[in-house]
Amino acid sequence: MGIFDLLSLLYVFLGLRAVVTTIRNWRVFTDDQLTAFDQHLARDLAFFVFVPVGVFFHELCHALATIQVGGRVVEFHYAFFYGYVVPAGNFTDLQEWWIALSGNLISIAIGFLAIVLLPLARRVWLKYMLLAFARIQLGWALVGYPLLTLAGFQGDWVVIYLGIPFIVSVPLF
Repeated sequence: MGIFDLLSLLYVFLGLRAVVTTIRNWRVFTDDQLTAFDQHLARDLAFFVFVPVGVFFHELCHALATIQVGGRVVEFHYAFFYGYVVPAGNFTDLQEWWIALSGNLISIAIGFLAIVLLPLARRVWLKYMLLAFARIQLGWALVGYPLLTLAGFQGDWVVIYLGIPFIVSVPLF
């Protein structure tokens, strides 16, 4: 068990704490007043409960893209706030790029889905939670994860930035 797996246990604990706090304070949380407590709880739910769902779909899309291009998934590791997929196969550069990009595309799509759902939310706490989730999801997918990769950490964006086939990176006129 690595350090990130240990951090995942802390993440699970904090997620459970957010759920229990929500259950215990359901009436106060879901009334029509958005207090500082409600905002804090909504952000905790967005970060510790909904982000792990986004991480799962991110890794699932890597796995599905691997299968789509004729590869197989050697390992699927999901640990709530992070994960990875180990693909196997003889992939072209474009296929490797697609496998790396697919998880990030779903992460971005999920963030935008939360924004699209905002007008449908009738309760102020739900709108706030959707907005908090969209900010976290899009902030990480579009800024945090790429910056982490540029800082030297291994990740999808290494392949996306550096492994992109020339034909895809050059605009066709």
